[in-house]
Amino acid sequence: MALDMGLIILTLVIGLLIAVLVWSLTKKSTPPSTKGKNEKSAYSKKEGKKTSGMPSKLPKKKAAPAVSKDSKSTFTHSWLLTSLKGHTGAITDMDFSANGKHLATCAEELDEVFVSQPMVETPTPSETDSGCVLSRRQKRNRMKKSQAGNKKKEHPTKTVESKQRMRRATPLKYYTRLQMKNSELYTYLYQYVLLDDQLLNLGYPVESSFYPDRAIIYKTPEANVTYYRSDVRRAFRHQPEIIEMAEHLYSSEHGDPYEEKPPLSPSLEKRCVRCKKGFFVTLDGEYLTEERCIYHWGQWKRPSSPGEAHGYTCCAGDEGSSGCTSGDLHVWNGVSPGMNGPFTDYVRTTPGSGSKIHSIYALDCEMCYTGRGLEVCKVSVISIDGCLVYEALVKPHHRVIDYNTRFSGLCEQDLKKATKTINDVQRDLLGFIYSQTILIGHGLENDLRALRILHSIIIDTAVLFPHYFGFPFRRSLKSLVASYLQRNIQVGHNGHDSFEDARACAELVLWKAACQLRPRHKSEHMP
Repeated sequence: MALDMGLIILTLVIGLLIAVLVWSLTKKSTPPSTKGKNEKSAYSKKEGKKTSGMPSKLPKKKAAPAVSKDSKSTFTHSWLLTSLKGHTGAITDMDFSANGKHLATCAEELDEVFVSQPMVETPTPSETDSGCVLSRRQKRNRMKKSQAGNKKKEHPTKTVESKQRMRRATPLKYYTRLQMKNSELYTYLYQYVLLDDQLLNLGYPVESSFYPDRAIIYKTPEANVTYYRSDVRRAFRHQPEIIEMAEHLYSSEHGDPYEEKPPLSPSLEKRCVRCKKGFFVTLDGEYLTEERCIYHWGQWKRPSSPGEAHGYTCCAGDEGSSGCTSGDLHVWNGVSPGMNGPFTDYVRTTPGSGSKIHSIYALDCEMCYTGRGLEVCKVSVISIDGCLVYEALVKPHHRVIDYNTRFSGLCEQDLKKATKTINDVQRDLLGFIYSQTILIGHGLENDLRALRILHSIIIDTAVLFPHYFGFPFRRSLKSLVASYLQRNIQVGHNGHDSFEDARACAELVLWKAACQLRPRHKSEHMP
């Protein structure tokens, strides 16, 4: 009886244990979300965190951005739902750096570049070479640098939009340093204006005293007609009628000095400005000499010391070498040695009033060669502070012989976009350039001749900064800017930029004024 009682008690104990075990297993099989909440609350209580500011219900986890994740980032923990101090986004990933420190990535740190270009987990050559593994942050920074480098390689030159933004540039450095009103600056810069005799001797178009309202141009007779008289006979030995016409013109111009003849009669014989040969062209720009021009586009470099090399800057050829470039026809600049004119198609600037008399502008033109010489194809005007005032492409009036792309930067496709004629440009310029306006430029006589404008208040940087050999030698604008402003211009292979050249001329004049008004600084010494 006692044995049966013990078996019953043992059976009850075992049954109770089995019930307890089944109940515990049933309790453990609760939903994951409930378990996560319980664990999160227990975790926060254990750490002593304040949960009063957090919402009662956690928001549903949003879908992650379309970026490639590491395999271990798919393993979720409760700490992935928390945020770092100073960051509003939730932690999306944790990692270890090479030195063993923790690295956390927040949702707010994912930028557009990182999303659009998924990060590749394969090591880069720099990682394998160094022998260390980079962290995710280091990889991302290197990826950004590589993408920025690729963008620079894809766009080596400035776009049209960026060029337009640069044309609305900040004021010139020396204009800001002077801190002078335009009226005060006008009065001070007036001392650099060329005299009337200088305008005539330098080849500027001036009004003739014998022919009112007409322009005359005097060009220094570097060589007279006898220089190419033999060249004409040799070039047209099979065309006696042209030789006879040339002999008649020569005898009429070099005959009896007391013989009465029409003043300033032009000759049909011109001199090529590139190869220095003589050729014939009519007054209407029609070529009588159809001969290819072989020339050196660079300048002859004279040795400054006994051991220095000399030669042409274009091909380093000797002085007697044949040209390295060829053109379809010979070209000239539109004026012959001696007196030219009188011309009737020039316009004169008119007087202004009020504050308009204190205006100061810098002007530069790009030109092409036609049968009538140099004609303007682009003009840029800036104010004295360096901002663009006027710029336009101009349709040449005569047939273009050479677009002079190497220096003008313009080609046939560019001039097809031109809508203005020379008369339109004259009307536009005379709307804000008055007879009292100071015009600044480098060798501005060529620009005024091409624009067919008479103006006498001129500051020429080629005269303001003379060549050490004296007249008629002139320093180039590129050389002046490099010597006095310590920067380089005209460095590209796409020709010159009239806007850049005009700003350089204005800044050279302001530099001259700043050096005279203030004590010279070591960095602003005169070379």
